[in-house]
Amino acid sequence: MEFKRLENESEDELLYRIGQLKDKEALSWNEIAIIMNDLLGYNYTESKYRKSFKKLKKFLKAERNLDNESKEKIKDYEKLKDEIYKERCKLSDANREKNRYLREESRTETIIEEMKYVIKNMKPFNYKKYNYHYGTGYEASLLVSDLHYGLTVDNNVNYYDESICEDRLNQLRDKAIEVCKVHKVEKLNICILGDDISGLIHFGTIAENNRDVITQCIEVSELLSNFVMQIREKIPEVVVYTTIGNHSRVWQGKANGTTKENYERVVAEFLKLRLKPYGITVIDSSKTDYIETEIAGKTVVMTHGDKDSLTQATANFTKLLRKPIDEIYMGHLHSHREFDDCNTQVIINGSLVSTDDYALSLRRHTNAVQLLRIYGEDVCCYRLRLK
Repeated sequence: MEFKRLENESEDELLYRIGQLKDKEALSWNEIAIIMNDLLGYNYTESKYRKSFKKLKKFLKAERNLDNESKEKIKDYEKLKDEIYKERCKLSDANREKNRYLREESRTETIIEEMKYVIKNMKPFNYKKYNYHYGTGYEASLLVSDLHYGLTVDNNVNYYDESICEDRLNQLRDKAIEVCKVHKVEKLNICILGDDISGLIHFGTIAENNRDVITQCIEVSELLSNFVMQIREKIPEVVVYTTIGNHSRVWQGKANGTTKENYERVVAEFLKLRLKPYGITVIDSSKTDYIETEIAGKTVVMTHGDKDSLTQATANFTKLLRKPIDEIYMGHLHSHREFDDCNTQVIINGSLVSTDDYALSLRRHTNAVQLLRIYGEDVCCYRLRLK
């Protein structure tokens, strides 16, 4: 008689089927061993197959003798095992997220502790507080974004490095102070909208950097601190807002990290620590990437803009915050734009860096421009061009 292994038949099933034919076909265990070895490619003795067959028969007999109640208990037990396994998985996921959060916090706290030491040993500002008040109650917002500090650009329409960055910030400082004096502004909101540093998210950017990321953070933080302090000497009240950009994220891939994993959180902490002794308030976006505040009686949202479509920003923030938004400040695009979206003013700031190599490859060129908005009886927006 010819024996074949059935499709999807396990070794135990094959042994049980052939073993049952032992008496019917007058097969010896030695013959069964020859058949099994031939079908499975083994070289076992008849003793091995005989013992295995005996165990199979005993198991199947015990299974057939189970009553319905026992079978139901076994099913309940299997379900319980599955539920316990699922709960263990949930706990494991929760612990993993908690540990990840603690690692992020620990990393940030370590850098902040180092900054405290650095700031403690820094030379104090030679600072004279401006105490004169005009009595107008006018406010203004100075939008500062896309410094990309640490980046070197050298093309046929633009040159930019750390010294140019500082020079353009000084120009911005002088122009902002001059305009604020003309309008008798009493409170200036300095809104830092992200991409303060060049970062490391693109290989091309890394090649153009001449500072490591931590050095970029420390140097741009001190540069911005000086910028704020010098303005505060000429303006009665200054408040600083700072949010994060996309160039400062820790990971290159967008999906590889969270909003919290961003080097510009360090810049915000530096500004807080450096400016606190001089009574200047710094409000950051904490672990999000936007700030909601009130300026001159208007509800204002500030964000870098890399996650926001221009046509959807108003609707998305209105739904998110469950309230009407008067103005949205954004950067990111390196080009000044402004438009009305259902009574929400969407204001896109320019950049300090001007045209980098990527923009040039797209045949796009914009001047270095930052915006100053004056809130009085009416609102006017100054487009401050920097050389």
